[in-house]
Amino acid sequence: MINGAVGGLLGGEPRWVGVNEVAPRDPIWKKPAPRLALLPQQGPVYVFQSFRVDPARRLILRHEERVPVTAKVFDLLVALIQGRHRVATRGELMRQLWPDTFVEDGNLSVHISALRKALSDTGGSRTIIETLPRVGYRFVAEVWEE
Repeated sequence: MINGAVGGLLGGEPRWVGVNEVAPRDPIWKKPAPRLALLPQQGPVYVFQSFRVDPARRLILRHEERVPVTAKVFDLLVALIQGRHRVATRGELMRQLWPDTFVEDGNLSVHISALRKALSDTGGSRTIIETLPRVGYRFVAEVWEE
């Protein structure tokens, strides 16, 4: 479609239609679509190192860019952050992430590994998530709540 005036046939005033716009065929389309509003913040936003974690929006940002993770990895991160003042045992984390479901122990290790990769917490010095062999995990980065 080229730029031009549309209207009159629908009984309304002519209006300008842009190149990528489709002319309305039904009077329903005359009403502008409602815009989606940002959800109001519900609960704290956690900030550590260069990351912001917003549990209400299920969002992780690093330097204002979204960090893609699966839902379970996100839930694992939030569980570790919220329990950061103590060690989260493997059993506690598995019950929290997979309630009423039998899951092999290796699944937790896979999700911890994916979380560390997403947070760039790999290599010898673990500055975000500490592993306590045969016990569990602890979130060790300093966290601020907004």
